[in-house]
Amino acid sequence: MLELFKIVKKKKLTILFFLKLISYLASYGVSFAYSYFITTPLTSTKLEHLILTLIILFTISLIANYFSTRMHELFIIDLKYDIELYYFEKLDNIDFNKLNEMHTGFIYKLIDHTAFSFYQIIDGILDCYLPLLIGIVAFVYMTAKQSLLLGIVSLIIFNIAVVLRYIMTKDRETIKKEIHRKLSQYNGTFVDFASNILTVKRLHIEGFAKKALEKKSEEFSEDLQIGEFKQANIHAIFDLLIDSVYIIILLTIISDLKNGVDALPFLLFYITASSKITSSLSSITRVIELNLRFKNDKSLLKEAIGNLSYPTIIPFTKVEIKEGEFSYNNSKNIIYIPKFKIKKGDKISIMGESGQGKSTILNILAGYYKLNKGQLLINDELENNNKIAPIFISQEVELFDLSIRDNLCLGKDVNIKKIERLIKDAGLYDWYSTLPNGIDELVGEKGIKLSVGQKQRLNIIRGILIDAEVYFFDEPTSNLDIDSEERIYNMIDKYLKDKTIIIVTHRKKLKNLCDKHYEFKNHIMREVE
Repeated sequence: MLELFKIVKKKKLTILFFLKLISYLASYGVSFAYSYFITTPLTSTKLEHLILTLIILFTISLIANYFSTRMHELFIIDLKYDIELYYFEKLDNIDFNKLNEMHTGFIYKLIDHTAFSFYQIIDGILDCYLPLLIGIVAFVYMTAKQSLLLGIVSLIIFNIAVVLRYIMTKDRETIKKEIHRKLSQYNGTFVDFASNILTVKRLHIEGFAKKALEKKSEEFSEDLQIGEFKQANIHAIFDLLIDSVYIIILLTIISDLKNGVDALPFLLFYITASSKITSSLSSITRVIELNLRFKNDKSLLKEAIGNLSYPTIIPFTKVEIKEGEFSYNNSKNIIYIPKFKIKKGDKISIMGESGQGKSTILNILAGYYKLNKGQLLINDELENNNKIAPIFISQEVELFDLSIRDNLCLGKDVNIKKIERLIKDAGLYDWYSTLPNGIDELVGEKGIKLSVGQKQRLNIIRGILIDAEVYFFDEPTSNLDIDSEERIYNMIDKYLKDKTIIIVTHRKKLKNLCDKHYEFKNHIMREVE
């Protein structure tokens, strides 16, 4: 928790804390006011003083609540975004193998759950722990004032109730940890189907998707029933202990009345304060559960993300592989790269049948995959934690749910004439000229409003506008016709002629852009003429 607490805006939290503190003190001050002024004999002067005191307390509470309410929601929303950004930065450095092993929807849900649990805990500290602390101090003070023994007994029972609830809740969370794991997996599957709903509709597999989701949900339903049974026991025991305190107090008041003691002030205090304390005590369980759930979610998230690497991006001069071997999860299909070298300004093609390892070699060179054997040298030194920063342009790189301008420029200020010239070069101008919003037209989630060919050509334009030193093209014209392929060939030749390029392709046309050529056969990559 301390890890995330570091990103909390401390100044805002402190102001919010004091506003809440003033509000709760004023709230319990009302109970003290009743017990102080309404005593036997009751006079009009006492009532006047009571009304004046209540007006002051209510005004203080109203002002404090007004400002704390204004701050609270914004603080919590900002905190949620800060946590999401914190983990987004971590995702940017996640090991590539981890991304392949774990569904991104699953990771997203874990981040969402972790952020939710954490800001709910902060909420709980402000709205449960703080009023509970004030309430118990006030309650014990009044009971001790009535009877020291009663104050001690009340404090002991309150502590026993909270400790027992924590222990029993923690035991329940052991089951809930597995429930959350399975629930997160269900959520990952749901996000997968929901984000690909167009594919579900086109394949008419609604029944298959529903059955897959039902199977996932059944996996945690039995554990959920056990967890809810334990939850019912927790509430019953906790309520019994708290109710016993009130029964003891009422019995003490009855005894005092029989002995001629004026117990009215104490009775008024308990009547007005007990509901607030009971509410805080009940809410504290929610905070305990959230704390344990937060630990579980954070543990699962840490497991999902794995060890992060923070590589140093260095200027590209030369990358070389010597006697390299790679396999996925110790598969028997070993990709072998005896010798490979690319220098600044080189144009290299890699060809071969599907499944040989052409795309894998790009990921190895980019530092996403580690060789099982052999050496990867960057600028004649072992890569260690150094990486180059190639721009990947492939059929798998999706567009964002933004405008065409934002997708192409990615925050850079690019002249509209330059963009439109590239659009024309890519053969997209006729389509582009019909768009109602032109360059500001939204492309939809993953570019759903566009055809595959349109997305692929916009993806190439985006890469050109990034203006990087090194480019990795992975089947850049796989979904294009001969005329469109010719246009892309000309664009690469025109705009990237001074860049370092590797092109993975089945198309012989693109091979002509390159001065060095490699080919995969039987999972072995060799240089060819």
